[in-house]
Amino acid sequence: METKRLDFSRQHLLINDEIIKEPIIHIFGIGSVGSILTYTMSKVGFKKFVVYDYDKVEQANIPTQIYGISDEGKLKTEALKEFILKQTGIIIETRNKRIINGNNLFIQPQDVIISCFDNMGGRRLLFNKAKENGNLFIDTRIGKFFIEYFFIDTTDKVEREKYKKLLFNENEVVDLKCGEKACFLSNAELSSRVTMNLIKYLEHKPYNKQYYGNIENHTTDIVC
Repeated sequence: METKRLDFSRQHLLINDEIIKEPIIHIFGIGSVGSILTYTMSKVGFKKFVVYDYDKVEQANIPTQIYGISDEGKLKTEALKEFILKQTGIIIETRNKRIINGNNLFIQPQDVIISCFDNMGGRRLLFNKAKENGNLFIDTRIGKFFIEYFFIDTTDKVEREKYKKLLFNENEVVDLKCGEKACFLSNAELSSRVTMNLIKYLEHKPYNKQYYGNIENHTTDIVC
């Protein structure tokens, strides 16, 4: 929903805003990646968002996320809602709650589910919900200067089985030291890449099912 329409005349030959304004985008976790991703998508023409988080903005969040100094202590959902409204005129829906299971998530098959969770349990929960509905499921991952995303057509058995192998147990995941977990540069680039890839998907153009890269050195990028 929006209170005032943005003028997309300078990009209308690049992006079909009539197509991308339709799907409802569910973003789970609006911290390092999720907050910047919501903003990025809203600035290019996506209009329907439901965001989920239960945390408050802390001082250490501010350099790596979309929030400002004046947001410290606010619920992330409310701070992001205020920011997006001020910047774009769009009123996003918010769910200030911890996601325990998928039973109370009201998501339609045509909606898009994006996981910006930083744990495998959360990814697994959302993936299972997407499988029930047949949603497009997008998983985002960061660490140091590495960025990664997966686009999973959950109606495709081959894609489902391939992705399931990437849902490691928590004890198999390396815990990064404080000071190397997140960087605004990585978060912003990942958000831009996910947004562009989703636009191509919605416009029925060739899109990437997986991307893995390092923003310091793109010669190591893997795209498939």
